[in-house]
Amino acid sequence: MTERKARLYTFALFFLHKCIVLGASFVFVRKYVSLPDTTAYVKYALLDNFVRWDALWYIRIAHEGYGWQQPAAFFPLYPYLMRGLHDAFGMSYRLAGLLVANIAFLFALYLLVRLLSLDYSRIVVIRTVMLLIVFPASFYFTAVYTESLFLFWTVGCFYFLRQRMWGWAGVFGFFASLTRNTGTLLMLPFLYEYLAARDFQWRRVRADLLWITLPIAGILSYMLLLYKKIGDPLAFVHAQQYWSRTFRWPWATVWRGTWDVLTRPRHGWPRLNRIYEAITAYWELALTGLSFWQQRLRLRWSYSLYMLAAVVVPLLSPSPVNSYFYSIPRFVIVIFPLFIVWALLLRHKVWLAAVMLLCTAGQWYLLDKFTGGLFVF
Repeated sequence: MTERKARLYTFALFFLHKCIVLGASFVFVRKYVSLPDTTAYVKYALLDNFVRWDALWYIRIAHEGYGWQQPAAFFPLYPYLMRGLHDAFGMSYRLAGLLVANIAFLFALYLLVRLLSLDYSRIVVIRTVMLLIVFPASFYFTAVYTESLFLFWTVGCFYFLRQRMWGWAGVFGFFASLTRNTGTLLMLPFLYEYLAARDFQWRRVRADLLWITLPIAGILSYMLLLYKKIGDPLAFVHAQQYWSRTFRWPWATVWRGTWDVLTRPRHGWPRLNRIYEAITAYWELALTGLSFWQQRLRLRWSYSLYMLAAVVVPLLSPSPVNSYFYSIPRFVIVIFPLFIVWALLLRHKVWLAAVMLLCTAGQWYLLDKFTGGLFVF
């Protein structure tokens, strides 16, 4: 795919995503919020509606930094970028967060189009990205959350790995692990792509393999920051207690989570949402399994290794008090190889159209709940 076409497709897909998300926002803000005039209505629909729940933590960190243990669950790069824009241009933290998220998503889509074009046809590339942007939880790419920024660093790391630009891949991995702890998982595809470029001959390994340590350097940098601020380098681990997260083996999470959905009502939260959490967990596990089993769905091993690790890690730390599949529908939207497998499966236009319509309806349903004040993953 040429540079010009990649840019054209990127802007078209980005525009489509904004039409879906912002269109829903305008509809549901009118439904739930009483505002004095048109200006306030537009501002709320475009900005304030996307600053909820975790977004408030990022704004608080951008304003106050890390002064105690609980905020440490939220990694520093995103709120510090918000602070940088606030200090440099005087914009509000909310607007800064929204700009970072949406600009990052635009560039993430561009890099994703370029990356997928290395292995797949134009049709598969467009199908993959379209499935990503209509996925029900993908409205978070517009919100003041880390999904967009993390997707940008992740896809960028893979793109530079494929170009054998190890230094740049390491830098993107470094920033990914400063955005989320799962950024360290990028060491797996890094090692595979590096060794594959040398025909898996260890005697051909050179000093440039040391770039693989940058994702670890990112999380170590955060640990050093936490040690200086609150005296606890593992505060991001210890802070998980505030969300009742605990260790479980993945199979135990899946079994207990399924039983929990079927038997335990959760007050203030529609059962349909909990069923969707469970379906998403099974969906990601099924696509991961199919990618290893079905030859025609076989991905590059670097994609498969990352996908498997990124799918399993959240299952290691469920929140039984809240949900065994807590936040998984939001976590999966940054695991782009899942959407490649899905696109390869949905080759028939009728099935593809049906799935896309269903996903778009699901995204509007979740935005309805989100705008109405419910915690959505």
